[in-house]
Amino acid sequence: MARPPTAADVEVGRASAHALLRWADAEPAGLRLPFRHAAREPEFRAEVDVRAAMVDEVRMRLTGEIAAEPFADWAAQLATAVCLEAIMAWLDAGRPEPTEIADRIDRAVEAAIQAPR
Repeated sequence: MARPPTAADVEVGRASAHALLRWADAEPAGLRLPFRHAAREPEFRAEVDVRAAMVDEVRMRLTGEIAAEPFADWAAQLATAVCLEAIMAWLDAGRPEPTEIADRIDRAVEAAIQAPR
């Protein structure tokens, strides 16, 4: 089993979303633990920090693209949530269309980023 990511591992972008998708496909429980279950368990604080680091990285990338800071914050949180939840929903649905899912998730994340503009 691959080790769960830490905040130091965070690099956000299309390639990282695709890497998360590959990880989820190979180890569904390994992805669900840090991003779904760890939020409720204090001993998994480091895993929760990974999600926060992802949001921070997206927010940094949106600086200048979305002028109003509250909307940039919202877009960063929304895009991160959409990416992670889309991957977990894909797993829950039985992994349909595995060759097309990365592009579909990319479109969903892009829509989340465009929403506050």
